[in-house]
Amino acid sequence: MWAVDQGLAHPLAAAADYVLLTDADIEHAPDHVSTLVAKAEADGLDLVSEMVRLNCATFAERALIPAFVFFFQMLYPFAWTADPRKRTAGAAGGTMLVARAALSRIDGVRCIRHQLIDDCALAKEIKSSGGRIWIGHSEHAVSLRVYPSWRESGT
Repeated sequence: MWAVDQGLAHPLAAAADYVLLTDADIEHAPDHVSTLVAKAEADGLDLVSEMVRLNCATFAERALIPAFVFFFQMLYPFAWTADPRKRTAGAAGGTMLVARAALSRIDGVRCIRHQLIDDCALAKEIKSSGGRIWIGHSEHAVSLRVYPSWRESGT
């Protein structure tokens, strides 16, 4: 989170209405950021997060990725996450568009610097501060990360 905090302190990021927090292995379509901003503005959202398309070609990926996505959606049901009446908050760290006003309200990412699952912790902080969040599946971004075997998958 230290590196993210440093990036958020950059004058361009500090002056922006929204910032995109994304993983280095994510490839975004040319219209992806504008699609995220349009969603945020149309629905009055402080955090728009998308689970990007993950590779599912190798044996290890076919065995692990569908189960990961299934259990993630069980832990953080997308409809509950978007519902301001429910406490459930989640986000997919590969792609998170965050309103600068929401980050200011929660003191940036400093409040989650010790959290293991920082994306979901950020969503929780934003939602707890009265912010509106949304998570869905991306049609405009894909992970370039490949897990050719069990060892590379971290299992």
